[in-house]
Amino acid sequence: MMQQINPKLTAAAVIFLVLIGIYYTGMIGFGRGVTKTDPTEMKLKEYLPYLIEETTGGIINLSADTLINYKVSGKKLLLNLHANESYSEEKTKRKIKESSIKILNKFFADRKDIEKIVLNWHLNLPDVHGNRKFRKVLAIVMTKEKAANINWNDLTAYNISNTTTDYWVHPILKVN
Repeated sequence: MMQQINPKLTAAAVIFLVLIGIYYTGMIGFGRGVTKTDPTEMKLKEYLPYLIEETTGGIINLSADTLINYKVSGKKLLLNLHANESYSEEKTKRKIKESSIKILNKFFADRKDIEKIVLNWHLNLPDVHGNRKFRKVLAIVMTKEKAANINWNDLTAYNISNTTTDYWVHPILKVN
């Protein structure tokens, strides 16, 4: 003999599950701090995690954030970033460059308080003895003046090295 399920209880359970889904997707905040803040009004300390999250997703893997640290010196900003290693050196380099384009484009569109930005990308690389060490693999320098003259819609990973103020790549990412 089967018991009937109370329709009111079923409806309440469905509504509860829908509200949980809406809450976790960010559609409603319930005081979680889900507010639309103008990036130009954010302090740099608050803005940088927002920038990285908006442009790269913010997380490399479950144990590492993309933004390692940053330093401001006058009107110059240095960002140390954890790169996402891909299947090949070429793909890793392309993904770093694509992320750099997104970061630089959004940063110079949002902020007027910094004149120069340096992106230092790091990977955990083996040394000659097979010991892994965190090393810089790619560096990109861009000034506000140079950024103002770039057509960001047409800039690609293949031509960013020609448009930056300065560019350096570790030999491990150079294509043979």
